[in-house]
Amino acid sequence: MVSSEWAAPNTVARGFNPEDVKAGKYGRRLNFWNWRDRRMEQAVDLGEAGQIPLEVRFHHDPTAPRLLRCRPVQCHLALALADGHWTAERVIQVDPVELDGCRFRFQG
Repeated sequence: MVSSEWAAPNTVARGFNPEDVKAGKYGRRLNFWNWRDRRMEQAVDLGEAGQIPLEVRFHHDPTAPRLLRCRPVQCHLALALADGHWTAERVIQVDPVELDGCRFRFQG
């Protein structure tokens, strides 16, 4: 199983605040679990650009050892490949777009 990290309840209870992202209060790892042994086998740190790894989706081919991870801030996707262990790399980067009336501003 693979899981992503979000933030501690006391961080999100106040609502989303971009300053909390800058302060590193949101997770930035993908965690790979061994259900049979009930332990985490590996954590892949996605770095500062990988904060808030909100969504994890497996490749369309269920036998392929690949997955996609989406970050809502900066539209950063990562691809993880299994070669005995999991690694991640940036496969696409979409620059932020300023929107009129948007109350949040992010500096990537």
